[in-house]
Amino acid sequence: MTRVLVAGAAGFVGANVMRELAQRPDVTAVGWIRPGGDQWRLAHIPQKNVIPIDITNLDEVTRAIRQLQPDVVINAAAYGVMPQQNDPVRNYDVNVHAVHIILTAARASGVSRVVHLGSYFEYGDLSDVLREDSALMPKSNYAATKAAASLIAASCDYRTMEVVVMRLFNLWGLWESAGRLVPQVIAACRAATPLALTSGTQLKDFVYMGDAAAWIVDLALRQTPVGHRIVNLASGELTMVKTLVSTIAQTMGHLDLMRFGAKPMPATEPNTGPADTSRIDELLPERRKTPIQQALSDVLRAN
Repeated sequence: MTRVLVAGAAGFVGANVMRELAQRPDVTAVGWIRPGGDQWRLAHIPQKNVIPIDITNLDEVTRAIRQLQPDVVINAAAYGVMPQQNDPVRNYDVNVHAVHIILTAARASGVSRVVHLGSYFEYGDLSDVLREDSALMPKSNYAATKAAASLIAASCDYRTMEVVVMRLFNLWGLWESAGRLVPQVIAACRAATPLALTSGTQLKDFVYMGDAAAWIVDLALRQTPVGHRIVNLASGELTMVKTLVSTIAQTMGHLDLMRFGAKPMPATEPNTGPADTSRIDELLPERRKTPIQQALSDVLRAN
């Protein structure tokens, strides 16, 4: 039985990772959540497998990891990706300080592998192909702290413990926050109300969250060595935002409600080039890729 610990289990990404782990045989998953945090995404997880913990407290984290004795740790904790998460101190505490704490405690307890989840925001405005060793040009506090954490995780000497950074690209799917793009489109279509959008000409590398969770878990549970790597979690294909929005709205019969060009582009939104997926192709050549209509059907059915 493989024991997996997921930090940040109550978030969009963490909860989907917990959901994926629950479907894997011979795996026991425990999720850490912020004390007092909302657990609505974890209704499918037994309460005994959900533990409130302050991940910025080294003593608390060390005791908890020693007690759980996980084989693998997946760090999905993050702060600052949503506009309302604008406390710079909290940003640093969760995205940088807590990462160092988790890595230190994991190594001391004999954890074999840590998978840390980074972000494509770390690259900033790079129009060239985004390779894992590309120069980083973060444009926001969130992006800068995620970049710092990825570099710490990838460069520190953890001896026998493997540390893998997976830089997540544009995820969409089950349990997104209401203010994100896809939930807004779905809500507008269901309410039959117009939705103000940007021009939608931004090119994004979209990945269905169900697939991303499977890739994260596949890499975390991989039986052969992975080593110390940074890996782009991306499709390698750029799609216009307008194309994804139109596909969803047309499927729901309300393409006419999408008001493209009614809003300006966000100042902190990176305008990036395509992702190089050669590393994830090498590590997970047979990874799951759900067709968009099936993915959308799953999301609509669950909401």
